[in-house]
Amino acid sequence: MRTVKYFKHIVLLSTLSILYAGCGESQEISETSVGKSEIHLQKSKQEPFIKKYALKSGEIDYEIIGSMDMMGSTSKTTGTKKLIFSEYGSHELTELKKIEEQNMMGEKRTLKTHTLDYMKEASLYKVDFNKKNIQRMQVPALAMMMGTGEENMLEKGQKMLESMGGKKLGTDKVLGYECEIWSLMGSKQCLYKGIPLKVETDIMGVTNLEVATKIEFDKSIDKTVYKLPEFPIVNALNRTNIDKSKLADMDAQDKRNAIENAKRMAQLGETLKEGQKKIEANPNMSQEEQKNMMIEVISNSKGMQSQLEKQKAMMPNVISLMKFYRDCLQDANSKSDAQACDKKGQALAKKLGMEEEFDDEEEEEDTRAWTQEGRATIVNEMNEEIKTIENTLPCIHKAKTMIDLMHCNQ
Repeated sequence: MRTVKYFKHIVLLSTLSILYAGCGESQEISETSVGKSEIHLQKSKQEPFIKKYALKSGEIDYEIIGSMDMMGSTSKTTGTKKLIFSEYGSHELTELKKIEEQNMMGEKRTLKTHTLDYMKEASLYKVDFNKKNIQRMQVPALAMMMGTGEENMLEKGQKMLESMGGKKLGTDKVLGYECEIWSLMGSKQCLYKGIPLKVETDIMGVTNLEVATKIEFDKSIDKTVYKLPEFPIVNALNRTNIDKSKLADMDAQDKRNAIENAKRMAQLGETLKEGQKKIEANPNMSQEEQKNMMIEVISNSKGMQSQLEKQKAMMPNVISLMKFYRDCLQDANSKSDAQACDKKGQALAKKLGMEEEFDDEEEEEDTRAWTQEGRATIVNEMNEEIKTIENTLPCIHKAKTMIDLMHCNQ
């Protein structure tokens, strides 16, 4: 049994909190923050989904050497890594093979690792050849990569490194390619057009070196190199099995979600800049006044108004879906009955145009639904939630701004 994401239809308090969090002591918006984000969205099918690197494609082989000497324990690591990417990094495969010889207080053992990560636009597949399984998830922090055109890609990457405390130390050459050396949190990496050619780490007795031994850029990449092994695929968050016949649709949905999130981030950036200008024009405002002004600017923004109308229109369907789950679960007599409610709920959500509101992928299954006592508890909770929403529905429908909507919950 899963839950409907109905809370976001009531109020976007958390979103508003994030948006005005920076309006306290500091009145500056960092150039690497969302306020300066330039979202580069697809304009045609020929354009890459993202431009992670300033090169269209490449294949790089690395040698790995590492060691550890700490408190009487030692280890030596050797291995290889292969990086393959196409469409400027929209598709990227990283395969790692390494052997670690450990000596832990006199106890010796050998650890062998063989993994593969495949980033397919907005979706990430993590393969463990030892466990013979594949974990699937959405690419973390994708909006940070969805962004710039090729002309300012390197500049944005540099600003991101600097924002995290990175420092440029100079340049080096790896297999004839001149790369920039950056130091960050105990590691040094030599980057060529955003691509790491050499990475050195030395932290508390643990050292690791990855250096390119073969480099081919702007080569034709056969799509078959991205073919995954025939292992079971599970959701990385809740460990549930995924029907492989649904992967194409899931990947497409991840991509659509990422593009929509990028659009929202672009709108948010413009809104934050507008609010910042108003704050700077009134330097004598208190922190509380600054916060209230930013909330008002955000609440009245075009993007937030559009979201408000969308949420208001969907509220009746939210209630209908919640009542369906409540009634279905109330009649359930077993774990299988409760799981059947899930499938029926997905079908109803799709019919109501609420596929995204039914959290099929990211939320863990509520195992309370597997027992009679647990089902009764969930039904009682849903009754209270439905009652609360129905009581606030008239206020929600009258709301003209997000601030009005916030007041409905008070």
